[in-house]
Amino acid sequence: MKRSFLIIVLLITMSFALHAKDRIAARTIFLDRVYENPYGFAITYGDLEPYYNEVLLPLSWFGSQHRSFAKVYYIKNDAVPYLLLYYKNGVLSNINLYMPRNPLHPKRHTLNNTRDIRKRFDLKAENAQF
Repeated sequence: MKRSFLIIVLLITMSFALHAKDRIAARTIFLDRVYENPYGFAITYGDLEPYYNEVLLPLSWFGSQHRSFAKVYYIKNDAVPYLLLYYKNGVLSNINLYMPRNPLHPKRHTLNNTRDIRKRFDLKAENAQF
């Protein structure tokens, strides 16, 4: 009885795995700096040492913890800030930003509030690229 139940559960699990259509992948990016302001986060990261990429994450992407495109988590230790990007079928589906809780961490900075900054953070989540 136990053996047949185990075989049935195993077959059902395998059939779900075989019929799953969504391909999910994750990518981690360690950040050089995180600049905070009232409109969101500006982050810099580099793949090759002298060249850095800048990406803007508007606060509008960070909704409630259950239904949002992006989430921010403050870590207790002073680890290096990083992004965890989730892709579903090759399309960016979710962003998790992990930051040190300490506001004096050397990688956390603030941006001055200017008109230029406000315009730069007017982005749609569909246009996010990394």
